[in-house]
Amino acid sequence: GRIGTSISDGYIQAVFDRVYERLGHVYEVLSVYVSGTHDLQRVTASAVLPQLSGRTFAGCYFLWPIAFGDQANPVAGYVEKNAFFNVMQELECAGCETAFPHHAFLYNMLISKDWCSYTSGHKDMKTPATTKVMRSLVERNAGGAAEECLAALSQVRGAPVRRGVCKLGYSWEASDVMSFDGAADLGKKLLQLVRQNGCLADNVIVQEFIESDMEIRVFVVGGVPIHFLYTKFCTNTPTGSFTAFRCARKHEAVYEWFGGDAAAMVAAETEILRLTDKWVTWLRGVCAKPLSFLRLDFFVKRTGPGATSVHIGELTEMGASCLGWAEGWTAQFDAVVHAATGTPFPALARVDPHAPPPLPPPHAPPAAGGDGYAQVQQWAVPNQPPQQDAWGQAYQPPADAAPPGVHAPPPAPAFPMPPAHHAHGKKGGW
Repeated sequence: GRIGTSISDGYIQAVFDRVYERLGHVYEVLSVYVSGTHDLQRVTASAVLPQLSGRTFAGCYFLWPIAFGDQANPVAGYVEKNAFFNVMQELECAGCETAFPHHAFLYNMLISKDWCSYTSGHKDMKTPATTKVMRSLVERNAGGAAEECLAALSQVRGAPVRRGVCKLGYSWEASDVMSFDGAADLGKKLLQLVRQNGCLADNVIVQEFIESDMEIRVFVVGGVPIHFLYTKFCTNTPTGSFTAFRCARKHEAVYEWFGGDAAAMVAAETEILRLTDKWVTWLRGVCAKPLSFLRLDFFVKRTGPGATSVHIGELTEMGASCLGWAEGWTAQFDAVVHAATGTPFPALARVDPHAPPPLPPPHAPPAAGGDGYAQVQQWAVPNQPPQQDAWGQAYQPPADAAPPGVHAPPPAPAFPMPPAHHAHGKKGGW
């Protein structure tokens, strides 16, 4: 897309363009170019901090830590996780606070996905039943490891678990996530994950499968949820990977994925906001300083007229994709400025599930995708009479949309996902 991922030159340039717009000429940037994990050994507090002359200073780390060696992933911005966190922790211990993405211990918890197993036993957090299996057990006896995982998930869930997903922490862009059905299939998938070339992961995360009609993503800035996005992975490949990602407007999501049941959408968003507040409070217990930015992704299933079930799917760090939300980048980059300078956030409006979504003009062309992964269908269909939605607005649903109250089948895949470990920009990172 126009900005790219947080390890690309375009993204870094956009961040500091916004810093300049907010601060003017009263700052300077010391850039350290990293071509691979080996360069991180030379990034030390004694080498960096004497060169900083400002009254306040902060660190921004535009790199992606992974559980693979450099030889396995010669891709822009990927570095081995232990070397990366050693640099962050040394600079933080010397007084250099992190402004992007998060403080080292919090960032580690988020991208390792350890929070899933920490909270899966707390029913009101709505985390899918989760366990972690050590790699040594997988290597020695993958079938036995799979049986142990299903027994653990069944105990946490309080009911038998057969289907689920297994995945690696420190992975990016929906890579290293595989679905399974039964112990035998899980054993095969566990071995596939840990025996990838150069894999250094010492555990695999295993979760129960959550049925969903869509994912609703909520953006939280300065502790306030300010925006919803509606998405779906439309395809689960024969190998167990999730592909064909699609992003939709609110009206499209209601008609195509909820069968026109707008009351169910209001119920889902209301529950998501309740859960978001609980997660923001829980994270305040993990880190005393409030998070500047966070994206929470929720699995949502329509269970009946006006009713839904909601589960947390992901806590996504600063630098997360805005998936076509035009104002998202500005909100995220402003959060970097506030984190770096310690200035308070302005008053932000909390998103309202009952507010009618904005409508495009009749027969409007499809909206442009923001990241290259999002594609939105045309709303208005010629010669189709408009309908009135639950917000009292005239709406012309797509020609293939189900009538209100009828659950629509999943739409055809709109856009293929990029290949695993895909990144933009030249090799290296900052």
